[in-house]
Amino acid sequence: MPWFIDWNAYRSTFEREAEKILGQPVRVAGIADASLLPMPSLTFTDVRVGDTGGAPMMTVARFQVHAELIPLLMGSLKIVDMAVDRPAVSVDIANDGSIAWLSRSEASRALDPDAVSLQRVEIKNGSIAYLDRRTGRKVDIDNVNATLDARSLLGPWKAEGGAVVGGMQTMFRIATGRLTDAGMLRVKVEADPATVPVTFSAEGDLGLDGDGLAWSGGFSLARAMVDDGSGKAAGRGWRALGKFVLDPSQLSLPELALAAGPEDRPYGLTGSAKIDLGAEARFDAALKSRQLDLDRAIGKGPNQPANVDQAGAVLVAAISDLPVPSIPGRIDFDIPGVILGGSVVQNLRFGAVSAPEGWKIEEFGADLPGRTRLTGDGIVRTAPLPSFTGGVRLASDQPSIFAAWWRGKSDGNRRPLQPFDMSGQLSLSTAALGISNMSAKLGRSNLRGRVDWQRTAAGRRDLSIDVKADRFDYDQIAALTAIFAGRSPSEPGGIADAFAVKLAAGSLVADDTNFDQVSVDGSYANDALSLRKFSVGNVAGVSIRVDNGRIEKLSTTPSGQISATFKAEALGGVADLALRLMPGSALARWLSSASADLGPANVTVTVAGQGVDGATNANLALNGSLGGTKLDVALGWVGRLAAWRDGTLKASVRVENDDSGQVLRQIGYATAPGTPGGPFSLTMEPRQGTGGSLAAGVPLDFKGAFAGLSYQFDGAIGLDESLLPTAHGRIDVAGDDLGPAFALLVGGVPGSEPARPLALTAALDVAGPSAHATFRDARFGAATAAGSVDFAPQAGRWRLAGTIDTDVADLDYPVRLALGLPADTGDAATLWPKTTFGAPVITDFDLALRLNADRLAVADGLTLANAQLGIGVSSGRTELQLTDADIAGGKVNGSLSIQNSGGDATVSAQFALAGAELGELAWARDDRSVADGKLDMSGQVQGAGRSMAGVVSSLSGGGSLKVGAGTARFVGAGAFGSVIRTADSGRDLGEADLKKLFSGYLDAGTLAFERIEGAFTVGAGVLRAPNLDVATKDATISGGATVDFNDGTLNSQWTLTVDAGDDKVSGVVPQVGVIFRGPFDAPQRVVDVSPFLGYLQIRASERENERIQKLEAEIREKEKLERMMRSYRDDAARRTEAAKAEAARKAAEDKAKAEAAAKAEADRKAAETAAKAEADRKAQEAAAQSEAQRKAAAAAEAARKAAAAKAEADRAAAEAQKAADAAKRAADDAAKSSGGFSPDLLQPVNPN
Repeated sequence: MPWFIDWNAYRSTFEREAEKILGQPVRVAGIADASLLPMPSLTFTDVRVGDTGGAPMMTVARFQVHAELIPLLMGSLKIVDMAVDRPAVSVDIANDGSIAWLSRSEASRALDPDAVSLQRVEIKNGSIAYLDRRTGRKVDIDNVNATLDARSLLGPWKAEGGAVVGGMQTMFRIATGRLTDAGMLRVKVEADPATVPVTFSAEGDLGLDGDGLAWSGGFSLARAMVDDGSGKAAGRGWRALGKFVLDPSQLSLPELALAAGPEDRPYGLTGSAKIDLGAEARFDAALKSRQLDLDRAIGKGPNQPANVDQAGAVLVAAISDLPVPSIPGRIDFDIPGVILGGSVVQNLRFGAVSAPEGWKIEEFGADLPGRTRLTGDGIVRTAPLPSFTGGVRLASDQPSIFAAWWRGKSDGNRRPLQPFDMSGQLSLSTAALGISNMSAKLGRSNLRGRVDWQRTAAGRRDLSIDVKADRFDYDQIAALTAIFAGRSPSEPGGIADAFAVKLAAGSLVADDTNFDQVSVDGSYANDALSLRKFSVGNVAGVSIRVDNGRIEKLSTTPSGQISATFKAEALGGVADLALRLMPGSALARWLSSASADLGPANVTVTVAGQGVDGATNANLALNGSLGGTKLDVALGWVGRLAAWRDGTLKASVRVENDDSGQVLRQIGYATAPGTPGGPFSLTMEPRQGTGGSLAAGVPLDFKGAFAGLSYQFDGAIGLDESLLPTAHGRIDVAGDDLGPAFALLVGGVPGSEPARPLALTAALDVAGPSAHATFRDARFGAATAAGSVDFAPQAGRWRLAGTIDTDVADLDYPVRLALGLPADTGDAATLWPKTTFGAPVITDFDLALRLNADRLAVADGLTLANAQLGIGVSSGRTELQLTDADIAGGKVNGSLSIQNSGGDATVSAQFALAGAELGELAWARDDRSVADGKLDMSGQVQGAGRSMAGVVSSLSGGGSLKVGAGTARFVGAGAFGSVIRTADSGRDLGEADLKKLFSGYLDAGTLAFERIEGAFTVGAGVLRAPNLDVATKDATISGGATVDFNDGTLNSQWTLTVDAGDDKVSGVVPQVGVIFRGPFDAPQRVVDVSPFLGYLQIRASERENERIQKLEAEIREKEKLERMMRSYRDDAARRTEAAKAEAARKAAEDKAKAEAAAKAEADRKAAETAAKAEADRKAQEAAAQSEAQRKAAAAAEAARKAAAAKAEADRAAAEAQKAADAAKRAADDAAKSSGGFSPDLLQPVNPN
């Protein structure tokens, strides 16, 4: 084809053919170009299509197309690719509803639509302008970039690309079916806006009706969940689907379903909607659901239901994503039941009307758990942040049930909420909450005012309250606040960082404490506290008033002044209030223990400060009286709050009270009211008028009086980094009697105590809770002592520990302190007092002292030397541990344990004594000890009771004792021999004479022993040693002792036995009884000579007894000889009878033998005859068989008889032998019984 062909000359031809395809006139106003090879190609510029009101219906800046040549030659147009640059399409709906694009020209009717197919049609930077002249509605679609394909002009069509719709970039996909003969075209549209996370899909039939184009079918709209970058799969958002009908005047959704939540647990609404597209476009929708189960949808079912916080988060997220409609409209919601938090929200109904800022909620109402009704109306704004403004009312008849549901749990520790009804104008957003025109009825309280809370851009939480109330129930309001805020205002962290409070209440109730006539007008913000007014007419008897005070820069350099006056008859109510508001604090603990002694009170406190050069010059003045204690305190401090311990402090203090015990109780130290004590005074002044820092110690001099003692301290007092007190200096304490002060500080025993003067100078160091004191040459009563003690907490209790060296000490005092016994409990009629024990004196702290005493009095007349005693007191138990002491030249150790529970005492003791001189411990007679030797003794006892007499009577236990080689005086074993010689001389001794004689000899001698040892038991207060072993060569001593501790008596019984030697008497020995009975320290001896008297009487008759015994012996010998002669004669007679019996036996035996021999011979002959007969039979067998048989039978019978005769002979012989044997045994037995010889040895003499 020649290159110089002018294709513009064929422009009209191209316009005509294009009109056939588009159905509208086409005009090419620009250039035209074409080519045939390698394939037909056309290029046009400035193409204009159609005409409506003098304006083209579409313009194309540039148009280029490539088509296949062969189909073109055959009359078909198969577009291979097409590029359409900047097409601008105008869709105009006339007033009669007609669309010019649907009015095709006559030229287009000759075109076969199936003869045209399109591939890869690329549209660049196109636009669509939609105008409905009936409503004036315009829609502009810009920046259209897409690709398009079509197998025929009748379809199916497919287009995919993007465009800007309503200012929003949107990706779209369009697919159609083929135009049916009825003029219907199936169209599917999918759209994905780039800036809104939703996806849209619609599919239906598009056709013409009397009003124009109409499209009906089904649609879906869903919120696309974007990946948050965590790598986790995105969840499913809300989605909508249903049916639609779209025509130029209206979009109708006859079936509409909204759903949200996971696929397996969705929740949703159903209903219908319509959008009018007329001149005044609007929408209306009605959504409902029989029941929404949010517990399954956003929770984990009935076992782990969703809570209100979760539902709120879902609601805020939904509101945030909710688009603001561009046309007015209304949505009505009707949900009879919402399962949430394990309960049901009923009758949820409201209408949502579109508003310029968001949505206007109308007629909102819902019945919440706990018979709670929530109503309201207002504006919900979705941008820039979700918020609500409007009127709200919340009323609950069962608020505890409502609270448990709202918070997701039941708080049994808080008081039950009373029914409430509150309303007001609510302004709520994610960063602020405000309630104006508030009116609330909470139980018996009626409140009016407003509350505002907001979080500033800097993150500070501001709370403003302006409330008037006839009765302000703090606990109920705090509980109600905790429901919605998640925490009580009084909890750590609270609900705000800055406050502005204006409160006027006829009464304020806090945990059963009434504050009458409360007026508060103050604020705290930006580190400044302002109190324009603060007054309480009466709170548990206390009135408080603060007028117009302000302090700025509280945390850095406070400046300002506040003065407060407190008046009260009693402070018990203040203590209760402190326990509620500051539980566990030191202030609360102090008020709890001291409040009873702090009234009446009238105290004025003034705090003033001024910032100077980055520091604060502060002054505190406290004047007045507390429970009879006069106070005059002035403190001056200069420094910075950030380092307040380093500031300079000056203190001037004057405290006076007539009762030192009252002052102790006021500082929280427990003493019994009425405990005797003298006046108290304290005067404190800076040393030499200078001040100091608490970190380094403030130099102070203070002095005064306490319970009859004077004291003075020179040193420094401060606080360490842990805010614990420190002190270092010298303290002097002196007085005529330590008792009253000891009774106040430690405790006193009942009854009067002897005066114990005190003079003490000690070096004192206090570090936090620990105090250390060192002293020497101190006087405690009659004792001089030196040592050191520490007072510090240990294992949750205070503990006094240390070592004290003293010249004298008495064990009686710590025992009485342990038992609560007064000093004078003696009763002349009883050894042990029956006074009932009191409580242990030392109970508020533990004691662990090591006492080294030169002399330690243990009991009356018993003193230990060089004693080392450990004293331990803890929890009502007193332990006295004697580790070492000297006594009577020996060593002793032991322990005493006393457990006293309110007067019921349990006592246990153990001891071990080694090497003590018995002579120094035993009782004496005529100024001489009754015995000497080395004593070892050990034992243990225990008892219980409510008095000393009761404890002693219950003592039980045991032990052992041993005395080495020694001498027992007044026990002469030679007294036995002397008395025997006197009796042998013929002196007649009666019992009285014998006792006198024997006692004289006994006292004149001594008894040496090698050892004494034994064991003892204790029961019912009585020691029993029943078997004491006394080893001695001169006598045998056995016995024991019983000591009755109940009455202090001894009962010891002994048996004294000696070896009589040549003076031995059969059956008896020389023996006396010695008994010691009476008081333990001076028993009386009793000598029992009855056994010895019996010995002497028996011995006197022994000679006569011996003569009589000799005569009786001679008579017995003669009778013995006569008995022997008679025995010999009887034996001879028995032997004769035995011989006769033996002869008879032999005769019988001979006869039996003869008879047996005769029978044997007969048998032999019979056998021979039988043998001969048998031989004859055999010889004659052939001739006479029957005769032979007869003879054989006869022979057999004869043999049987012979055998029987032989057996009878054998039996008779055996019986004869047995008879002979029996006769022989009888003879032998007779010979043995007579003592003679065997009959076989004494055969009768043959007379021949």
